[in-house]
Amino acid sequence: MNSKHLDWIDIAKGIGIIFVVLGHTIVPQLRNESYIGKFLWTFIYNFHMPLFFFLSGLLFEKGLHKYNNKLNFIRKKAHYLILPY
Repeated sequence: MNSKHLDWIDIAKGIGIIFVVLGHTIVPQLRNESYIGKFLWTFIYNFHMPLFFFLSGLLFEKGLHKYNNKLNFIRKKAHYLILPY
């Protein structure tokens, strides 16, 4: 295992992807048929997007140390994102 790579983040992303697939394929057909289907739909849609937001924020914070100041960070992001747009 690389010291910069965290396995639990990959596992959490995989779980999130499985929930996205279930939420978009299987659960919509079940949510009107049973209480369990409605519960699964509510659980998945309240869980999978916040999971991805949490993981992306965590990874953003871990990579922030390579920028010495905020202005340098903003310049690099503007060059990378806004300039091509």
